[in-house]
Order: sequence, then C-alpha cells, then structure tokens
Amino acid sequence: MTRRTKLLWTDEEPLAPDTNATKTAWLWAYARDDSAFGGSGPPLVAYRFEDSQSGDCVRRHLGNYRGILQVNGYAAYNKLIRKNGGNDSLRLAGCWAHSRRRFFELHVAGASEIATATVERMTELWKLEAEVRGQGPEVHARPPPHPSTPICSPSGSRPCPASRENRSWLRPCAMPSPGARSSSAS
Repeated sequence: MTRRTKLLWTDEEPLAPDTNATKTAWLWAYARDDSAFGGSGPPLVAYRFEDSQSGDCVRRHLGNYRGILQVNGYAAYNKLIRKNGGNDSLRLAGCWAHSRRRFFELHVAGASEIATATVERMTELWKLEAEVRGQGPEVHARPPPHPSTPICSPSGSRPCPASRENRSWLRPCAMPSPGARSSSAS
C-alpha cells in the first residue's frame, strides 16, 4: 500500500522491547497525509518492526518504491538511488525540521551568523507554508517565479531549494567535497 503513494514520509526510531533488553530494536514508520495540500487520498501510516537499522531493512521495505521519499538524512535511504544517478522514478526529499535543528543549535549559541541567516530564511518559508496549507495543488505548483524563490535564492534564478547553488547564504561556509583538491595544492 505504501508503495502506491506519490509522496511518502519515513522515519525510524530505536526501541527497547523491555528494560532488560541487550539489543536495540527499531520501529520504522511510513506515512502519507496530503490533506494539508488539498490531496484527496486517505491518510496512511504503516509500521515495520525490525531488529536492526541496517540498509537491508530500507531495501526490503522500499526497494521498489517510486515517488518522493521524504527522509531524515539517514544514509541508508541514499542507497535506494542508483549509483549512476539514473533513477528518475525515486526522489529523495530532505526534512527541513531535521536540517533546521543543527542550524538552530548554532544560532541559539550565537556561534554562527550563517546559522542565524539560515534559521531566518527557514522561518520565512514556514510562514509561506502556513499561508498555503490546505489549498489545492494549483496553489502549491505555481509557475515560476514561485513565492519561495526569493527566500531560497536571492537571485531569483532557480526554484527553491533543490541545488547547492540556490543556498547562496551558505557559500561562505562551503566545504570542499571529500577527495576534492584545494586550488592552492601544488
């Protein structure tokens, strides 16, 4: 049933079956509820109990899923995408709440101007989301320029926030890719 939905939210949480447990078990949750976006399908929640958090669980549960999978950043979900990037039938969508948490911690500590700017932009996005929640897909899928574009991309040239280039407020802290060579290397 979960494999037939176009958008699926997923999360996994550790469980201790009893107080004397020596091994952690995991509850995997898969949910759909498009009612906030004008969808007509019924809400759905499916749970799977597993004795591990391994990537094998992800493949077993979602190996044939086709659609948008909203994930929390756990790397095992990345393995659902073919290595050559040619899997156009599955798209991973990051969770703003999970990514915001780290920025918010730095913001509260006063440790990063970039974190503060990121939290401010995310707040603008959530205000926009509140304005359109419950409206139909015609509101959510507006043609460019989308109201979120100036928030995510000051240049307004790209949609929000799928590419690294859009996050111009993060450029000052950009890190090189693993294995990338520095331009100053000899």
